[in-house]
Amino acid sequence: MILEKVAAALAEKTGMDAAAIRSETTFQELKMDSLDIVDSLMALEDIFGISLEASADMKTVGDVVTYIEQAGGKA
Repeated sequence: MILEKVAAALAEKTGMDAAAIRSETTFQELKMDSLDIVDSLMALEDIFGISLEASADMKTVGDVVTYIEQAGGKA
């Protein structure tokens, strides 16, 4: 459920089909620059009610999903 919500938010930002965004999809593949990533993380904070910190370790959609799960984000 979290992956689907993250994919939908990223699809809205990038114009990609949410179904094409998978856990292993990288931000580079989504053609997102650092500003796009921060902007998306802020939107995800609102969706999941948590605080997200952009870090160099977040390279894939799955990394963001894992962070949200560990932070106790609500699906």
